Amino acid sequence: MAGQRPFWRPGTAFGYHALVIGALTGEVVRRVTGRTLQEMYEERVRAPYGLDFFLGLPEEHEPRFHSVQQMDPPPEQQAVFDAFPSGPHT
Repeated sequence: MAGQRPFWRPGTAFGYHALVIGALTGEVVRRVTGRTLQEMYEERVRAPYGLDFFLGLPEEHEPRFHSVQQMDPPPEQQAVFDAFPSGPHT
């Protein structure tokens, strides 16, 4: 990843990939604070505000978990999605 060229000139757009943004953010937090992203989130965000949202689901909440279902849009909705290709500003 480090050897890849940016898709756009720095400062002109922002992008991330859902599969790596967490790992990258977690590593930055760990190097700066010496703690995990989950620890920092729990201490500074979730607990103080009483949020019912976790980074890593605690075992006691597993009965509440439901798997995500694949979205199969009807053809007319898929056509709308396809008409607007993704890019650095979407």
